[in-house]
Amino acid sequence: MLNSRSPGTRTMQKRRPVLFLYILTVILAVGAVGCERALPLPAEPTPLPQTVLSPAAPTPTLVTPAGQQLILWHTLSGPAELAVQEIVDTFNRDNEWGITITVEAVATLSDLEANLAAAIQAGQLPDLLIVPDAALPELLAMQAVAQDVANVVQDEEWRLTSDVESDLYLAAFPTGDVVDHRGYVAVPMSLDVLALIYSPATLRQAGIEEPPRTWDEFEAACRAFQKEREKPCLALQPRAEVILNIAWALGSLYQRAEEVPPQADEGLLLTATLLRALADNGAIVPQSTPAEVVQAALEGEVAFGVEFTSALAPAAAAWAVAPLPTLSEKPVMLSSSPLLVMLATHDAGRQVASWLFIRAYLGSPESQALFATATDALPIGRRAARQLRTSADWPAPLQALLPWLSTAHARPIVPEWAAVSLVVEEVAVKLLNREITPQEAVELVSGGTAP
Repeated sequence: MLNSRSPGTRTMQKRRPVLFLYILTVILAVGAVGCERALPLPAEPTPLPQTVLSPAAPTPTLVTPAGQQLILWHTLSGPAELAVQEIVDTFNRDNEWGITITVEAVATLSDLEANLAAAIQAGQLPDLLIVPDAALPELLAMQAVAQDVANVVQDEEWRLTSDVESDLYLAAFPTGDVVDHRGYVAVPMSLDVLALIYSPATLRQAGIEEPPRTWDEFEAACRAFQKEREKPCLALQPRAEVILNIAWALGSLYQRAEEVPPQADEGLLLTATLLRALADNGAIVPQSTPAEVVQAALEGEVAFGVEFTSALAPAAAAWAVAPLPTLSEKPVMLSSSPLLVMLATHDAGRQVASWLFIRAYLGSPESQALFATATDALPIGRRAARQLRTSADWPAPLQALLPWLSTAHARPIVPEWAAVSLVVEEVAVKLLNREITPQEAVELVSGGTAP
């Protein structure tokens, strides 16, 4: 039985393994497809980023004032020069950044201008400069002043505190602020103010108990002095800043803002009328220099002189000062100042260091009081003013001007100031010589033309 198989049966038996292998192959293939759908193959791993160092890329550095070496130029002499050196020495010793400032004195403004021109040409400007405020327009024209430092001054790390800023008499700053709207820094070291200068003994002898506060009182004092002494009552040098401050006291807005040409107004006409009336009555005497004005007032040749307080430095006689008589509800006391200016060194670290020195001065009532004492001037801050009230070194007569410090106002720093000044001075001289009328004087001044 076992051997009883037909030929067809043997053929089937031979094909079964082949068929089995075929079916198995199909099953495995289908299973592989199913597995592929159920479990997708993982994606290829993302290659890690590789850092490529470029040898040409500069290493970033932070702006730092640490260890900066600065140079300060000035044209001061005498006590003012010594005061600046003491202020710088204190800063060099106490500042936390190791900044060192070297002070270099220049003999005259002409020398300073020549030195600056050479330094600009060589690209080696000093960092800081102390100059009269009248020199600032020329410095700006020379492009010697740094005009891009607002970002330094207003930086959170370096800016003035609100307490320091509120302490300053900012109206007396030439730009009305620490930073001008054009981005430069020029701050006053002290405030040299125009005042009425007199000898208390001379006034008492003429029966005048107190200095005049209004122009009516001034006219009465003049009449009393002329009757007693038969001499003029007022001495002044007819410079533009003197004439214009009298105009401000009479309510004029002429040259109180950066407007060129300035506009004439009622206050300017009152000033011209007053000066002509004094000239007509023999009550005013023009002088050639500030020293002559002071001398005439303190020796009793006149009752009053009108001059800046710095002119009193060499005075030996007893003297006193008072604000100019006024007709204005908001009188203005003209201030002139030596300015501390940051120059255009175009070095960020040095500019930050320069600003830190300026910031230190603005925040130090001791330094401000020291410089005000050295220059017979008023301080730029309220705390310094309080210190000077009890100072034995500061001229006691200047105490009378401290309550008026809030009215101190700097003349505008405009390039046209020199031309405007020349016109005002020439017109004033002709007016005092009684060659022109008050109306003609005002027309000439407002027109910006010399007679």
